[in-house]
Amino acid sequence: MLSKESTQKISTLISEVQTDIEKAVVEVTTTNVSIDEQATSLKLTDDSFNLIQESVFELKILFQPLLHVLLQRLHLVQVNLFEM
Repeated sequence: MLSKESTQKISTLISEVQTDIEKAVVEVTTTNVSIDEQATSLKLTDDSFNLIQESVFELKILFQPLLHVLLQRLHLVQVNLFEM
């Protein structure tokens, strides 16, 4: 049979381990929340970059014909200058 002092020490150790486990659970929960928030932030950033990429592509499609026409007109101006 254990002495009263030994029983008290064991009980204190068990309480300390329980407290440490509770703290670890809180820290893991906090870490999981932080990871979820970072994942959400990364998803929003990725979505934003995709929208920017789409917008740039649309601008390219929009301006490409315009630039082609401008280049043709500049060429005509150049030809007319040489003919003068």
